[in-house]
Amino acid sequence: MMMVYEQRASTILYNIFISQDNDKTFLVPSNCCPIVVAVLLKAKKKFELIDISNETLCIDENTVLSLIKNDPSKYAGILFIRSYGINQSFEDFFLSIKNVNNDILIIDDKCLAFPSFDEEPIYADIHLYSTGYSKYVDLGWGGYANLKNGINYIHHDLAYNPEHLSLLNRSFQNAIDKNEEFNFELIKTDWLDTTHPAYSFDEYKRLIVQSFSESRALKNKFNSFYSSTLPYEIQLGANSQNWRFNIVVPQKQILLESIFKEGLFASSHYTPASKIFYNKKSSNADRLYSTIINLFTDKYFDFKNAQKMVEIIDKHLMLHK
Repeated sequence: MMMVYEQRASTILYNIFISQDNDKTFLVPSNCCPIVVAVLLKAKKKFELIDISNETLCIDENTVLSLIKNDPSKYAGILFIRSYGINQSFEDFFLSIKNVNNDILIIDDKCLAFPSFDEEPIYADIHLYSTGYSKYVDLGWGGYANLKNGINYIHHDLAYNPEHLSLLNRSFQNAIDKNEEFNFELIKTDWLDTTHPAYSFDEYKRLIVQSFSESRALKNKFNSFYSSTLPYEIQLGANSQNWRFNIVVPQKQILLESIFKEGLFASSHYTPASKIFYNKKSSNADRLYSTIINLFTDKYFDFKNAQKMVEIIDKHLMLHK
């Protein structure tokens, strides 16, 4: 196994994509973070956005297998993103892909899951982790990956301008909030941070290990409270509550407004990338996005306000049954 370490997990993705010397297509879930699509576009790679499964909330396995079986030589790889950091095995799915075409690159994206240094890829080729803002361990920067031996990975140095990243993120947000078309010209700018991290990998690993216990304790505290006080039927399964505590509710936007009005905050990741970039529908991803809210379970939210959050949610559910 080989380990790589960069300033951002998106930089690792870029290096992986651009190191694959072919013109084939990557399969990507439609509910991915928009930065993933931006990376693919910057790397000038072909890709298809695939709707998610209503069961796992990850890329639809049946669709992927059907596409690959129909044309095994068309596809370079699959980016399997663990939605909401879901913690379960997908090895049977990965093996099914390899049985069709062993050359298809499988990236198991665990950026929202808890980090691991010892877990070697089995049927996937790459395990990708992030320690950026709001991840399980939040250092505000950093990403690393465990790669099977023999996987091509070449670090590429690009010019970087943080203002260009701000402009890119603003275009994402305008596409969501104002229904504006995404500005594809921004892909050409210097938004991807390929600078080498200031810390050695050993120092980086020490920071992660040091922060992990504190993060896990806080998340367990929030999760225990929310799971015992909120209606069971609005909660995602326990294996999807590692990153934040996720609930599905009617009239989501009204609830978010009520939360903000009380001086609290919550989130609703991710707006389907199919909508942001191409204004196209992905029925399952769109349906999930219309109902899901992420409750923060980290240092950014004061646990003393958790009870107030539950009261706001309970009141909303009574009004919008």
